[in-house]
Amino acid sequence: MSQQQYERYLSFLESDPSNIQLISNTASLAQELGHFQKAIELSNTGLFLDPNHQVLISTKALSLLSLGQIDEALSLFEKIHQNDSSNPSIRYNIAYCLALQNKPEEAITLLEDALNYYAELPQMLHLQMRMLYDIEQLEQAIELGKQAVALQPADGKVHELLSSLYVDTNDFLSAQQHAAIALQTNPNFSLAHTSMGTAALSTQDDLMAIQHFDHALKLNQQNGRAWLGKAMALMLQNKLKEAEQCFNTTINNMPSHLGSYQALAWCQISQGNIPAAEATVKKALAIDDTFSENHGTLAVLAVMQGNIEAAQAAAKIALKLDKASFSGNYAQALITKAQGNEKEAQQRIDAILDSPEIINHQSLRQFIAQHAQKQTKH
Repeated sequence: MSQQQYERYLSFLESDPSNIQLISNTASLAQELGHFQKAIELSNTGLFLDPNHQVLISTKALSLLSLGQIDEALSLFEKIHQNDSSNPSIRYNIAYCLALQNKPEEAITLLEDALNYYAELPQMLHLQMRMLYDIEQLEQAIELGKQAVALQPADGKVHELLSSLYVDTNDFLSAQQHAAIALQTNPNFSLAHTSMGTAALSTQDDLMAIQHFDHALKLNQQNGRAWLGKAMALMLQNKLKEAEQCFNTTINNMPSHLGSYQALAWCQISQGNIPAAEATVKKALAIDDTFSENHGTLAVLAVMQGNIEAAQAAAKIALKLDKASFSGNYAQALITKAQGNEKEAQQRIDAILDSPEIINHQSLRQFIAQHAQKQTKH
């Protein structure tokens, strides 16, 4: 309905202010048109006359949610849910509020049957996929996405979500395929551009990667994954200062993403800024001290500063947490070399370089050789 219809409703209310149906219709239209504060005022007027009017409660809740008043909206949706526990729209709205409160596990319990309502309420399944992603149930989310695509092949949002999921499982070909389909349905899907950029980055096509990351950031400046991808692409181009700035912006948008701190630390190491790298790693450890790479990088930094005892302690923690820790094993190689055992150190380095499927089904040695070849062509 239009603004003109809304204004007619308001004029009708002047002569019939207690008409609950008219109040409800006007409040709903105000909410649809984005007049959220007015929708709340009208809802309150109607609820004074009928405190249990479900449409008015819902309209007020939706308006509060649009204004960012999540707790108040959630309380109202839960009130409706008590009287109508089977309503999928209300369960979706409760789950959405819980998602905004960073409670994905609670949200998922309300979304378990989302596939049953996919035809009429696709956003419910989209949210379920996002929540599964947040709790790192990637395979389950991918399987759900596959079922959705079988029912509705043109759902661009599902393809976009699948592209992100495949990026996180290092299946860059599938990520690229689903991102391309998503962008065919909507060229303004920021995460799809991010997936395309990450897929390009996996083949060291830094120019194409940056093009997609810039497009993603044009659409959404808070896209931390795009900032991270752009930073990595800039590192490939040896633009370390620019990369460092992008890594810092990444962390501003994803303050708990440990991999971003790791990448920033190695960018700082590459510039010879050891104190900054050490400060970065310690910030990451303050967030989560169970990530092996942080301890391993701390060990590398200790070796670089000649503190072998501290390096040994940090490397031991890293390898206890994860025997395959890249930085932990690299630190161990540096420690071995510092102790004068060049042969064993080189064997450790070779093992790191030849470890299979480190990056896009390549060993690190193959990745470095490919990068060198591309640099020669440039």
